[in-house]
Amino acid sequence: LDKMQNEELRNHIQSMVEELPAKQKMIIKLFFLEEKQYSEISNIMKISEKTVASCLFKARSNLKMKLAA
Repeated sequence: LDKMQNEELRNHIQSMVEELPAKQKMIIKLFFLEEKQYSEISNIMKISEKTVASCLFKARSNLKMKLAA
């Protein structure tokens, strides 16, 4: 992909992330952008690590479905 296509893809993905439910959006941002571990996200959001994992899975699934559409 050239630089312009990469930028367009990045913008498209960012807009899709913004459409996610609030908890999923926060976990995606903490995990991928801030590179936090499950335990850190768990502490920040006051939820269990299992919930972090579950929400991250759901968020990824939602993003994959949106990308395929």
